[in-house]
This record gives sequence, structure tokens and C-alpha cells, in this order.
Amino acid sequence: MKDVLVTMGIDVVVLWSVWPETYNIVAFECLAAGVRIITNDVAGNIPAMVRKRKCGLVLEDEDTLHVAFSSGEFCEDGAIAVRATREVRDLAFSDMTAGLVLNPEAK
Repeated sequence: MKDVLVTMGIDVVVLWSVWPETYNIVAFECLAAGVRIITNDVAGNIPAMVRKRKCGLVLEDEDTLHVAFSSGEFCEDGAIAVRATREVRDLAFSDMTAGLVLNPEAK
């Protein structure tokens, strides 16, 4: 997905989880593609990652999200980083426990 985000020129993704995520693969793909993430405070590790990596915005609630989009705030220079300033990173995935499930003899 990282390559698709870059190729399609996606600058911003809204990851508006309504429960505390412990892990979100889409957030990591966005981070690797240099895409800015807009999320909320209750989304668990997503807002924690956004704050730590400074890779987007954490908004208070849906009303704030709607106001920001309808006001044009996200289109103003500097509100969300432009593509030219983004850093694209590589992702490496492991098979985690899939190897054990597919080949239980290998330990």
C-alpha cells in the first residue's frame, strides 16, 4: 500500500478509529509513504504514533474534524506537509507466527 499511496499522490489519510487500537498496519503504511495522518485522541496507538513522529494531527472530536475540512484549514500552506517535504521509508514485514502455523515442526 505504501507504493500506491506514493504513486497516487495521497497527502493525507483520515484514520478515525473509535476504539483504542493496539496496532494499526494502515498507520504504519502511511508513515512509510510520508502521508500525513489525521486521527482522534481515542484511537490508541495511532495518536501516540502521530504525536511521537510528528506525522499529522490529533483532533479532539468529529466536530473539530468537520470544521477543519469545511473551513479549508487542511488546504492552507503549512497545515499539512506538502509532498516535496515528505520522507518515504521502506517497510519490512515478518511472518510473525505464520511460519509456526504453516510449519509447526519448525521451532
